[in-house]
Amino acid sequence: MISVFLKRWRKLSLCLTAAAFISLPVTTPQAATLDVVGGELQGATGVNVGGTLYDVEFLDGTCASVFGGCDSLADFQFNTLAGANAASQALFDQVLLGAFDTDSEKTRGITNTYVGALVTPYEFFTSFGQIKVNTSRAQNFSDPNNANDYVLSGGSAIVYLFEDLTDQTAAAWAKWTISGDTLPSAVPIPAALPLFGAGIAAMGFFGWRRKRRTVKT
Repeated sequence: MISVFLKRWRKLSLCLTAAAFISLPVTTPQAATLDVVGGELQGATGVNVGGTLYDVEFLDGTCASVFGGCDSLADFQFNTLAGANAASQALFDQVLLGAFDTDSEKTRGITNTYVGALVTPYEFFTSFGQIKVNTSRAQNFSDPNNANDYVLSGGSAIVYLFEDLTDQTAAAWAKWTISGDTLPSAVPIPAALPLFGAGIAAMGFFGWRRKRRTVKT
């Protein structure tokens, strides 16, 4: 009679353990949502840059017109080279990969069929009486193997304050704003976790009882 009772409890503990695992919530990384109109990539929402979600819009025009003067750090979403580079890399990883990686001309502001540069400014400076802007660029080449794509940054990616990217077939501004979305929160302790613990405890207890009885016999 006792052995039957023990077998039933062991089965119950296994069921409780399985139920606990089944009920664990599964979360998947939140993917960026592309803004595509008429086959043209105009930007994206929910782009994860360093653990923060951003929206990005691709625009032509001068830095001054697109970024509200382009003469204050407050005009730029990112104020460091590392931050701007991370944003450019996120464009490759979360926005351009796929249909828009090998067709640069499908991005708004870019008509060049060989390469398109999405330009993220992060600081300005004055040189020889002219205001210039340091930028990071996602250099997106129309290469099926994606071998030539890279982030161009710092002094090699300078833009003048009133330089109009409308006149450049291979470049467009990437204007970033904080997204209204949030990253998925940490997985809370599920309600079934106590059942999981109970199952483990029951298995351990009855395994110990069985071992003890075996030793006595």
